[in-house]
Parts: sequence; C-alpha cells; structure tokens
Amino acid sequence: MAVSGMMISIQIKFVSDVISVILGALVMTQAWKAIMFSYSGWFAFVIEPAGYVKMFLFVLIGYLFVMILDFARIKKIPMDEALKNVE
Repeated sequence: MAVSGMMISIQIKFVSDVISVILGALVMTQAWKAIMFSYSGWFAFVIEPAGYVKMFLFVLIGYLFVMILDFARIKKIPMDEALKNVE
C-alpha cells in the first residue's frame, strides 16, 4: 500500500513539475513581450531545449530540498505526544 501511494506521489510530482515548466515559460514569454514594448528595440525571448530541462531540474531540486527539511522537522515530533493530541 505504501509503495503504490509513493509511486502515485512521484507521478503527481513529475506531472506538476512539467506543468510548472510549461506555465513558467508561457508567463516569461508574456512578461518579456510587455517589457520589450517599452523599449525602442526588440529581440525575441527564446528558451533552448536544455533550458526546459534545467527549469525542470531546479523545480525538482527545490521540491526535494523542502521535502528533506519537512521530514527532518516531522522526525523531531514525539509520536506518543502527537497521537495523544489527535482529538
């Protein structure tokens, strides 16, 4: 049960990372256009394929960093006290 739940969590994280990268690229493209309209010159905003991979990895690394911090914080909570205070 725990393994299948973990696999679903990993799949959801992967899908959310992909969506984050796509939305980030779309938002940056629109922001770049808005910024460039205020200048007299213009050059296009282009993200190379390696840039998408880097964005995905940075989002994943950030997620893992926060997850490690959360697990360390949760480990410090005494389980006997936590289970008594469920009410």
